[in-house]
Amino acid sequence: MSENTMKKNEQEQDGTNNISPSMKNFICDEYSICREERQYVVFLYDILRKYAKPESRKKTEDQIGKVEEIFKVCGLEDNAIVEKVFYEPAFMRDFFERNRRLVLTKNIPDREKKILQNDSTIYKEQRNFEEKESFNVKLIEYVCKQKPGVGCTKNIKVEYSGYECNLGQNKNWAELEKLRILNENCEDIGYKFGRSWIESKVRPMMNAQPDIAVIYHIGEEKKKNLLFIECKYLSRESTYTYGTNGEKESEKQRKIQWMIADFLCNYLFENEDSEVEMKLSSGMKEKQSRLVKFVRGRETKAITENEDTRGEIFLKDLIECEKRIFPL
Repeated sequence: MSENTMKKNEQEQDGTNNISPSMKNFICDEYSICREERQYVVFLYDILRKYAKPESRKKTEDQIGKVEEIFKVCGLEDNAIVEKVFYEPAFMRDFFERNRRLVLTKNIPDREKKILQNDSTIYKEQRNFEEKESFNVKLIEYVCKQKPGVGCTKNIKVEYSGYECNLGQNKNWAELEKLRILNENCEDIGYKFGRSWIESKVRPMMNAQPDIAVIYHIGEEKKKNLLFIECKYLSRESTYTYGTNGEKESEKQRKIQWMIADFLCNYLFENEDSEVEMKLSSGMKEKQSRLVKFVRGRETKAITENEDTRGEIFLKDLIECEKRIFPL
């Protein structure tokens, strides 16, 4: 056996040859075998939680100095104080369900206990809600106001006689046949919007989940910021396409995520009595969620037109920061 062959075998045995197909190399550095985007999203989730305070992100002797760059790529300001981090949150479905339960149990004794009971038949009832109670009415009104070039959009009123159901599900979509969109003269202008256009926004909004959602504030500021981060490794941005009667409408994944954040911050809770105000993070530009790309260290870093709305994190840096949090 030659000296080179012996050296190669020794490297494969101790895991230093990261090119070899060893379990030790499944997650190691830029040569990681793992191609699962979600695995690296979990690492990013850990980093955002661990280094929540600005002082913890500063470079010190025992801190590798990559954390500040990772936060910058994610669109977080230098003095951002992270309060909460969520992994793949289904905000729309969960807020819809909680709103439905609150309405259906409003006149029931032991209301708080009933809300938490998954097997209660009260939650399976199909009942028409008053306009002010309906999550679906608020959602459809919001979506209609996003369509450019349609007159009277700021003065529209949605009349929805269908029952309160999750409009992201195929079986419930026919309920929108009972939808009317009225202008200030009570004229039905639904044809100006088109069911396919409404469907292409409402359905993905009910189903979309950003990879990571961050709630944070700046310094002593009381107002909270909501940031959605969409992570990509080998995949590309998705496009949602829906339509009826041969008509198709499409919308990009990150635009839908931004609409969810905008709906939650500026529409759904705008009239709620709450001490906590929520605004869209400045890290989301051009009406899109923040894009973060995981790249191998030996790949060429992409040059983008606007570096403030897009960035890259090297896998090696991400994995090294994760090991600092959970050393083996």
